[in-house]
Amino acid sequence: MSELRAMLADLVRNDLKTLSPNERSSDLPRNAVIQFVVGALMSVITWWLDERSKLSPGEANAIFRRLTLPSILYQGKSLTL
Repeated sequence: MSELRAMLADLVRNDLKTLSPNERSSDLPRNAVIQFVVGALMSVITWWLDERSKLSPGEANAIFRRLTLPSILYQGKSLTL
């Protein structure tokens, strides 16, 4: 599991680098954001597998992104839900 988490953290770290400077600016520690995203991804994957979901991997990924992108794009900013 630790190797999987490390691999996912590297992928997330690289994805975060592609965000524009406005999207990246935050007073949150970068590693905390990375671990949040990795934990969320692992939770969605576990849910998807446990449910034996008929969703495709792409559909499960779309759910993951809808759940996490608002948190990443608005990190450190006030967000009203």
